[in-house]
Amino acid sequence: MLTLVVTVLTVIAMLERWRDLPAVRSLRRLLVDKPAAWLNTLTRRHLIFATLMLVIVITGGEMLAALGPLDMSLILLWDVSAFIDVAVAVTTLAASARITSGWNLLAQRRPIRTRRHPSRARRRPTARKPGNDDDAHGRPLAA
Repeated sequence: MLTLVVTVLTVIAMLERWRDLPAVRSLRRLLVDKPAAWLNTLTRRHLIFATLMLVIVITGGEMLAALGPLDMSLILLWDVSAFIDVAVAVTTLAASARITSGWNLLAQRRPIRTRRHPSRARRRPTARKPGNDDDAHGRPLAA
């Protein structure tokens, strides 16, 4: 086991340290690029099926005894994984619609307040006092 761990760590160090060597480039193509391209082709349906298949493998004969022969259990698993895939998709869409409608309802009831700049002080017009003459018109008659 220790030998395997040391080998994997050595390969990782080689892939990281000496990227320009032709041998390391071919190792990278073989160990990184091809598996990554294969993993990009998988969909949610495949992952659900693989998870259910892993459950059957872990539980062993109990699940196979309950589901029948292996080929029938695989067909049943494919059907169940399709149902789970549809259920996950519907749940996600329903939650998304509910969150959106709740957000819209909240936005309608409570408008978003923007931060206002403090208003400038306004001067109030003051009443002008009349001049020192007897006319009290506010303007002098003579200069």
